[in-house]
Amino acid sequence: MASSPSQEAIQGFQAIAQCDEITAQRFLQGTNNDLETAIGQYFDNPERYSQQDRYNQQSYAGYDETAFSQGRYGDDFQGDSLPAFQIHSSDENGQHYVNSTAPTRPPSRASQKDNAITSQQEIGVIEGSEGYFGPAKQAYYDPSQWTLTVANPKVPDPDPPGRLRAETQPAFLKPLANKDALPSLLTILHSIPLARKHLLACGVVRPDYGFNGQWWNGEGAIDPLEEETETEEVLAETQRLMAFLTNTTRSYGSAQALSKLSGLKGNAFTVGEVESLADDFLASWSYAAKPHSPEPEVTERLFRTDIAMEGTSRKEVYYAFNLKIGMTEQSLYDAVDQAIWRGNLAGDTETDHYLSEVPHILVMHIAQLDASRTGLEIPIPPVWYADRYLKENLTLTRSMRKDGDAYRNQVIAIESRMGSLEMFKYKKNRITLPSSILLEGAIEALEMGAKTEATDGDQSLQCTELIEKLRRVSAQIEQKLQALNEERKKTVKRLEEVWSLFMQPAKMPDEPSPTHRYNLCGVSIGHNLTHTLYPTQADRAEASPEWWYIEYQDTRECVIKKQVTEADVLDAARNKSREVTLVYATDEAVREQEVQLPRPLAMFVERDNEHFVQECEDFIAQTQRRGADGTHEPPPYTAEDDAWAGDSTSTNAGWEQYWETGRKQRTMQTDQQLDTEMEEIERS
Repeated sequence: MASSPSQEAIQGFQAIAQCDEITAQRFLQGTNNDLETAIGQYFDNPERYSQQDRYNQQSYAGYDETAFSQGRYGDDFQGDSLPAFQIHSSDENGQHYVNSTAPTRPPSRASQKDNAITSQQEIGVIEGSEGYFGPAKQAYYDPSQWTLTVANPKVPDPDPPGRLRAETQPAFLKPLANKDALPSLLTILHSIPLARKHLLACGVVRPDYGFNGQWWNGEGAIDPLEEETETEEVLAETQRLMAFLTNTTRSYGSAQALSKLSGLKGNAFTVGEVESLADDFLASWSYAAKPHSPEPEVTERLFRTDIAMEGTSRKEVYYAFNLKIGMTEQSLYDAVDQAIWRGNLAGDTETDHYLSEVPHILVMHIAQLDASRTGLEIPIPPVWYADRYLKENLTLTRSMRKDGDAYRNQVIAIESRMGSLEMFKYKKNRITLPSSILLEGAIEALEMGAKTEATDGDQSLQCTELIEKLRRVSAQIEQKLQALNEERKKTVKRLEEVWSLFMQPAKMPDEPSPTHRYNLCGVSIGHNLTHTLYPTQADRAEASPEWWYIEYQDTRECVIKKQVTEADVLDAARNKSREVTLVYATDEAVREQEVQLPRPLAMFVERDNEHFVQECEDFIAQTQRRGADGTHEPPPYTAEDDAWAGDSTSTNAGWEQYWETGRKQRTMQTDQQLDTEMEEIERS
């Protein structure tokens, strides 16, 4: 048995470790009073002897009868002790119910329905959080989580000349008063050839699409067809909007009439939870269009994603991914991983969810949960691959997750060891200080003591020896930290390499490479800012798309449109808002051939364009009359006016010249289209 340590050694140990005297004695005795070794052991595991004490206490613990003296089925026993188990009996013995929703999202209202009416597929929105939207049933809600809004907010509009669309610029749909993502989503979908083709040519073409001079501003079209089903209303209004975005001379329109249709409310065509009008539109339109589509398989798969589970025949249908960014999500793939593999992120079970069918166009709503951040603060990939979630890659991705989980645990263990070396916690008052400061303080104190005891040769020698030992300990700590940091860097690099499976094309021929490619085609930021890929030339079929920035400033009654780079778009998606919608499309979807507007839809837009001409002429005439009467003084012109107007012309003469040129072109196009249709009729 080792002899008791000297008081100087105990004090030196306490000065470094900031621990009590008993702990110092135990570590010194355990190392045969070797101060240097004792301090090293303390740095590696400060709880070394505390753990032994707890183990010894558990080893000699007596038999406890209280766990077997409780009430059954969670009822409290008629005594003072708490129940050892909380086992709840079922309402009806012998009956078992299967959840109707995936383990990747919380229970929804659909999962509470009777089992007899539960269908074999479910429609909804992929969830990556535990959030649940439903009736307010709690007695108290945090006031900070509520927001005030006016009853009928009105989004203002610029004057008619300020609403004129420049020839090469995209039209768009202005924000709704409820700030839903539907207008931005429709604007982006119109710029994707495959989506525009099917939203326009859904297999149903009406002879007349009606008219209303305020339809562009949100009022419903005066429809000559009185008897129309809810699904037909959804299809017809979607066609009007797509035709409007194609041929309008207005800078923007409104999706308010579509948002008010009963076919988009109350989850009319869905079983699962739907988060917004935008999500409801995707599900409702798909349901309505499939029976009429000339390409039903393409229409069905336009927005729809199917998720299945290994070993079962059940599948769930989704039209959008609702993803949450928390503390653990560092990339878009991390957020999707959490949504799809949530119950088995570590890959430690043989039952997984996977994408059994993937859509042509993928919509992702992303929300940052950390209110202290100003944006998503994750990188947004311009190209995203779905391969890691497909059934044929389950074996590879499960192995990836197992290896990644092992590396992640190694990183955590290394960081824990580094933390114990870098920081000391004084247990009496729980103060934490850097180890370097404590060591420097201990050395300075001993140096002062050596000077004070200079007359005592033995004391001075002991202080000098202890100082040298502390310096060696400090050097050893620094060396250990450097070694651990290098080990951490290598482990993190291996983790990143393993976890990057199917995120980008393989660099080596023998490595698996992704094939299901999605291209970023649009970004909706907040409620009034949209980035979309749009052809820059009048001939859309021959134009290469460019990124456009479109902002409707509802506080200043102005529109800003400008071309931007892809880097600008990715930076805005990452940093501008905590709520962002991304729209991705396959290579085939962006290469689809253009389609001409059916004649009734072309005439619908032409009538609205003519009405817009009258609006502008009336406004100009009224402005001139006010100026002649001296009742109206126009504000002084500044260069800033053009910058804020964005896509409007600066003079009435310029607007008139633009309109006359455009009108002649549209008349020629309409005549050519009519001639083509007549030739087809004669041939048939």
